[in-house]
Amino acid sequence: MPHRVRLIVLVLGGLVAAAVLPGLIAIYLLLQPDRFTAMLQTQARAAGLDLRLASPASPSLFPRPALDLHGITLSAEGANAPILLAERGRLAVPWHTFFGGPTVITQLQIDSPRVDLDALQSWMAGLPPQSGNAPPNIPRIDTGVDITNGSVVRGNEVLLDNLSLRAGSLVSGHPFPLSVTATVGGA
Repeated sequence: MPHRVRLIVLVLGGLVAAAVLPGLIAIYLLLQPDRFTAMLQTQARAAGLDLRLASPASPSLFPRPALDLHGITLSAEGANAPILLAERGRLAVPWHTFFGGPTVITQLQIDSPRVDLDALQSWMAGLPPQSGNAPPNIPRIDTGVDITNGSVVRGNEVLLDNLSLRAGSLVSGHPFPLSVTATVGGA
Protein backbone atom coordinates (compact mmCIF):
# COMPACT_ATOMS: atom_id res chain seq x y z
CA MET A 1 0.00 0.00 0.00
CA PRO A 2 2.68 2.62 0.84
CA HIS A 3 4.35 1.92 -2.54
CA ARG A 4 1.04 2.63 -4.34
CA VAL A 5 0.47 5.83 -2.36
CA ARG A 6 4.00 7.00 -3.16
CA LEU A 7 3.46 6.25 -6.86
CA ILE A 8 0.13 8.14 -6.89
CA VAL A 9 1.73 11.14 -5.14
CA LEU A 10 4.62 11.14 -7.63
CA VAL A 11 2.26 10.94 -10.61
CA LEU A 12 0.03 13.73 -9.25
CA GLY A 13 3.09 15.88 -8.45
CA GLY A 14 4.40 15.34 -11.98
CA LEU A 15 1.03 16.33 -13.47
CA VAL A 16 0.88 19.49 -11.36
CA ALA A 17 4.45 20.41 -12.34
CA ALA A 18 3.67 19.70 -16.02
CA ALA A 19 0.64 22.01 -15.80
CA VAL A 20 2.31 24.82 -13.82
CA LEU A 21 5.71 24.98 -15.58
CA PRO A 22 4.37 25.96 -19.02
CA GLY A 23 2.21 28.62 -17.35
CA LEU A 24 5.22 30.12 -15.56
CA ILE A 25 7.26 30.08 -18.78
CA ALA A 26 4.39 31.75 -20.67
CA ILE A 27 4.11 34.50 -18.02
CA TYR A 28 7.87 35.11 -18.13
CA LEU A 29 7.87 35.32 -21.93
CA LEU A 30 4.82 37.58 -21.91
CA LEU A 31 6.31 39.95 -19.33
CA GLN A 32 9.81 40.07 -20.94
CA PRO A 33 11.98 41.76 -18.29
CA ASP A 34 14.35 43.18 -20.94
CA ARG A 35 11.39 44.99 -22.52
CA PHE A 36 10.76 46.91 -19.31
CA THR A 37 14.43 47.84 -18.92
CA ALA A 38 14.50 49.15 -22.51
CA MET A 39 11.24 51.07 -21.93
CA LEU A 40 12.64 52.78 -18.80
CA GLN A 41 15.92 53.59 -20.55
CA THR A 42 14.06 55.11 -23.51
CA GLN A 43 12.01 57.33 -21.21
CA ALA A 44 15.16 58.43 -19.37
CA ARG A 45 16.89 59.27 -22.68
CA ALA A 46 13.91 61.44 -23.65
CA ALA A 47 14.70 63.54 -20.54
CA GLY A 48 18.44 63.71 -21.35
CA LEU A 49 19.32 61.01 -18.81
CA ASP A 50 21.17 57.72 -18.97
CA LEU A 51 19.64 54.94 -16.83
CA ARG A 52 21.66 51.84 -16.05
CA LEU A 53 20.59 48.86 -13.98
CA ALA A 54 22.79 46.10 -12.55
CA SER A 55 20.25 43.57 -13.83
CA PRO A 56 17.15 43.87 -16.04
CA ALA A 57 14.02 45.27 -14.40
CA SER A 58 12.14 42.29 -13.00
CA PRO A 59 8.35 42.19 -13.01
CA SER A 60 6.60 41.37 -9.76
CA LEU A 61 2.92 40.48 -9.78
CA PHE A 62 2.00 40.40 -6.10
CA PRO A 63 0.71 42.12 -3.99
CA ARG A 64 0.28 44.45 -6.98
CA PRO A 65 2.06 44.65 -10.34
CA ALA A 66 5.46 46.35 -10.13
CA LEU A 67 8.94 46.49 -11.61
CA ASP A 68 11.79 45.78 -9.23
CA LEU A 69 15.01 47.63 -10.06
CA HIS A 70 18.46 46.70 -8.74
CA GLY A 71 21.72 48.63 -8.92
CA ILE A 72 20.28 51.89 -10.25
CA THR A 73 22.58 54.52 -11.78
CA LEU A 74 21.04 57.65 -13.27
CA SER A 75 23.31 60.17 -15.00
CA ALA A 76 22.95 63.08 -17.37
CA GLU A 77 23.84 61.92 -20.90
CA GLY A 78 27.60 62.29 -21.39
CA ALA A 79 28.26 63.21 -17.73
CA ASN A 80 31.03 61.66 -15.66
CA ALA A 81 29.29 61.74 -12.27
CA PRO A 82 25.93 60.04 -11.66
CA ILE A 83 23.00 62.10 -10.40
CA LEU A 84 21.55 59.17 -8.47
CA LEU A 85 22.85 55.84 -7.21
CA ALA A 86 20.52 53.42 -5.45
CA GLU A 87 20.68 49.78 -4.50
CA ARG A 88 16.94 49.13 -5.04
CA GLY A 89 13.83 50.71 -6.42
CA ARG A 90 10.28 49.65 -7.21
CA LEU A 91 7.85 51.08 -9.74
CA ALA A 92 4.23 50.08 -9.18
CA VAL A 93 2.37 49.98 -12.50
CA PRO A 94 -1.16 49.05 -13.57
CA TRP A 95 -1.82 45.66 -15.16
CA HIS A 96 -2.28 47.13 -18.65
CA THR A 97 1.32 48.45 -18.62
CA PHE A 98 2.58 44.87 -18.17
CA PHE A 99 0.66 43.70 -21.20
CA GLY A 100 1.83 46.35 -23.66
CA GLY A 101 -0.45 49.27 -22.71
CA PRO A 102 0.81 52.82 -22.16
CA THR A 103 3.50 53.28 -19.55
CA VAL A 104 1.96 54.57 -16.35
CA ILE A 105 3.65 54.69 -12.96
CA THR A 106 1.33 54.51 -9.98
CA GLN A 107 4.04 54.64 -7.28
CA LEU A 108 7.82 55.02 -7.07
CA GLN A 109 9.80 53.64 -4.12
CA ILE A 110 13.58 54.05 -3.79
CA ASP A 111 15.67 52.60 -0.97
CA SER A 112 18.97 54.23 0.07
CA PRO A 113 19.51 56.60 -2.86
CA ARG A 114 22.57 58.84 -3.03
CA VAL A 115 21.92 62.06 -4.95
CA ASP A 116 24.85 64.19 -6.14
CA LEU A 117 23.68 67.79 -5.98
CA ASP A 118 26.39 69.08 -8.38
CA ALA A 119 25.46 66.49 -11.03
CA LEU A 120 21.75 67.26 -10.58
CA GLN A 121 22.29 71.01 -10.92
CA SER A 122 24.49 70.51 -13.99
CA TRP A 123 21.79 68.40 -15.69
CA MET A 124 19.08 70.93 -14.77
CA ALA A 125 21.18 73.82 -16.14
CA GLY A 126 21.32 72.02 -19.50
CA LEU A 127 17.54 71.67 -19.80
CA PRO A 128 15.77 73.93 -22.30
CA PRO A 129 14.28 77.03 -20.66
CA GLN A 130 10.61 76.92 -19.68
CA SER A 131 8.35 79.28 -21.60
CA GLY A 132 6.69 81.92 -19.45
CA ASN A 133 5.46 80.71 -16.08
CA ALA A 134 4.82 77.15 -17.26
CA PRO A 135 5.48 74.55 -14.53
CA PRO A 136 8.19 71.98 -15.25
CA ASN A 137 6.96 68.84 -16.99
CA ILE A 138 7.30 66.07 -14.41
CA PRO A 139 6.32 62.44 -14.92
CA ARG A 140 2.89 61.57 -13.60
CA ILE A 141 2.96 59.26 -10.59
CA ASP A 142 -0.57 58.58 -9.37
CA THR A 143 -0.04 57.61 -5.73
CA GLY A 144 3.29 59.32 -5.17
CA VAL A 145 6.91 58.80 -4.29
CA ASP A 146 8.45 57.14 -1.22
CA ILE A 147 12.20 57.51 -0.63
CA THR A 148 13.86 56.03 2.46
CA ASN A 149 17.35 56.23 3.97
CA GLY A 150 18.70 58.57 1.29
CA SER A 151 21.57 61.02 1.21
CA VAL A 152 22.36 64.21 -0.69
CA VAL A 153 26.03 64.90 -1.37
CA ARG A 154 28.14 67.58 -3.01
CA GLY A 155 31.41 66.00 -4.06
CA ASN A 156 32.47 63.92 -1.06
CA GLU A 157 30.60 66.09 1.45
CA VAL A 158 27.33 64.70 2.85
CA LEU A 159 24.81 67.56 3.00
CA LEU A 160 21.77 65.51 4.12
CA ASP A 161 21.67 61.98 5.50
CA ASN A 162 18.92 59.60 6.66
CA LEU A 163 16.66 61.36 4.16
CA SER A 164 13.04 60.24 3.97
CA LEU A 165 10.76 61.82 1.42
CA ARG A 166 7.10 61.13 0.82
CA ALA A 167 5.12 62.91 -1.88
CA GLY A 168 1.50 62.50 -2.83
CA SER A 169 0.13 62.22 -6.34
CA LEU A 170 2.46 63.93 -8.85
CA VAL A 171 0.70 65.55 -11.77
CA SER A 172 2.43 68.28 -13.78
CA GLY A 173 1.03 71.72 -12.96
CA HIS A 174 -0.77 70.61 -9.78
CA PRO A 175 0.37 71.05 -6.17
CA PHE A 176 1.19 67.89 -4.21
CA PRO A 177 1.78 67.12 -0.53
CA LEU A 178 5.42 66.63 0.44
CA SER A 179 6.93 65.36 3.69
CA VAL A 180 10.74 65.38 4.16
CA THR A 181 12.92 64.46 7.14
CA ALA A 182 16.72 64.26 7.23
CA THR A 183 19.78 64.86 9.37
CA VAL A 184 22.10 67.66 8.28
CA GLY A 185 25.68 66.93 7.29
CA GLY A 186 25.63 63.24 8.19
CA ALA A 187 25.32 64.11 11.89
